Amino acid sequence: MTKMVAKELTKIDTLSSKLLATLDESIFFAELTKYFSNIIACDEIVLNLVHEDNSCRLVAKNGKAIKNADRKSKGLGAAGHVIKTKRAYFSNSVSRDPIFASSEENGIQSELCVPVSLDGVIIGTIHFKVNEGNEERKFERNDINTVLEVLELIKTPLANIKMYLSAKFLNESLQRKIEEKESELTKKAGGLDLVDSYRIEEKQIVGNSQVMKDLLATVDRVSATDVNVLVNG
Repeated sequence: MTKMVAKELTKIDTLSSKLLATLDESIFFAELTKYFSNIIACDEIVLNLVHEDNSCRLVAKNGKAIKNADRKSKGLGAAGHVIKTKRAYFSNSVSRDPIFASSEENGIQSELCVPVSLDGVIIGTIHFKVNEGNEERKFERNDINTVLEVLELIKTPLANIKMYLSAKFLNESLQRKIEEKESELTKKAGGLDLVDSYRIEEKQIVGNSQVMKDLLATVDRVSATDVNVLVNG
């Protein structure tokens, strides 16, 4: 084993140890982008976490964790294409590539997007970007191979975070369903209260009241006489 190979394996071991030490997806993928910044020449590296509905959320950029980023709808840009095909994709002319038309990014000359996957399940997409003006740096097949080789060497940490994310996404899905059900029940309860507030209280019919019955009895008694009677009340 050459010294160079041994050195690279040591770096991989160090990376694996860092990745196994956390279950925070932002920190996990920030460490991964930091590692790739030393082996893939580019101006920017970002990593999107892929949710169960194939929407994406930015979680790491240039070795730094990104928290609470907005989720992007599935199928957009290079990420959507890579998730759909489950294959890496690169373009050295992003501005003229229709796949990048919906990415809403400016100033990018070249971009390589590689799926971070395990057992056929895509966990994330990692993007390597070169700014406009850098005509010398062109992505090629060897860059894809390099990224895939590293991902193959960290399968254990990837399996760990994959299992954690599966449980997390399931809990989030169940929580949303519970909240939706509670909201539905609250609306139904509010509807019942509204009906009750407009309900007219049923009153006793005047003709059946005791006062009316007493009055009718009095009328019956005096009806057989020729005396004029004035009834008040």
